[in-house]
Amino acid sequence: MDPIVSQVIERLKKRNEQSSEVTYSKNITVPTDDVFVNSANLIIKKVSIELISELYRLNTANPWISWILKGLDYEVDFQLNISKYSINFIPLVMIRDWPILFVVDGKNPIYSFQSKIIARSNLAAIPDNSIVVMDNNQKLTNEAEEISSLKNLKLQVRTDENCIWQK
Repeated sequence: MDPIVSQVIERLKKRNEQSSEVTYSKNITVPTDDVFVNSANLIIKKVSIELISELYRLNTANPWISWILKGLDYEVDFQLNISKYSINFIPLVMIRDWPILFVVDGKNPIYSFQSKIIARSNLAAIPDNSIVVMDNNQKLTNEAEEISSLKNLKLQVRTDENCIWQK
């Protein structure tokens, strides 16, 4: 194999194993794009409700939003660390469909499912101590309730699919 090709492959492997952390503050400049080149996994700490709202609206006038979107172009896996009080401010579509993982206090990932009936297989596939956000039209099977208890999952039910600020 050509030495340059093998170096590129080695560099890509190293990138995929690398994680970086940045702390969000709207008062500081965004990190450089070098972090995307060097790390395929990025944790953003202290994410605010305002940033979530701006991201949902794709407000590219906000430099943090442009930076995150650029990271997605680089196929970076983002983890946004939020407080437990921010959960109701995240639109379910972002939890379900966006290529971003929301995590409470750096340790409890948040998941949501589209189907009206949530089965054991759905909950078995997520990590222990996760938070599952449901709307009040969704139901758990008996087996899902059992696995939920065994995996110490926290179920949070919303009255509808919208978050607080979408109304």
